[in-house]
Amino acid sequence: STQGVSSAASDVYKRQSVCRADTIITVSGDSMLPTFRDGDDLLVEYTPEINPGEIGIFIVAGEGFVKEYQPDGLHSHNPKYKTIHPGLDDNFRCIGRVLGIVTEDMLPTPRELDVLNEVYSTKHEH
Repeated sequence: STQGVSSAASDVYKRQSVCRADTIITVSGDSMLPTFRDGDDLLVEYTPEINPGEIGIFIVAGEGFVKEYQPDGLHSHNPKYKTIHPGLDDNFRCIGRVLGIVTEDMLPTPRELDVLNEVYSTKHEH
């Protein structure tokens, strides 16, 4: 069945996203609904620039934002919010690219956690 193939492909993609991620950032607020919800944990790859249409983490005037980058500004997915047009004095920069949301199936199982804890504790004893 094609269902099995696509889910296997999405598993590989998810694992690659996890491996590429440099950090995890938690969404605060509803400006990116319906794409991301308040409290979602996002996989982020550090990069100083992203392509138009990609979602990134940005600093504007000392505040952090999760937005879709477009040449005309930083777009929210929730229509309640206006596009942000950073000015020259806003100290605007891109921190990274959002690769996706951390989902339950990406988290280690209790068995995997045991193995990780064993490896970690023995590595630090010597």
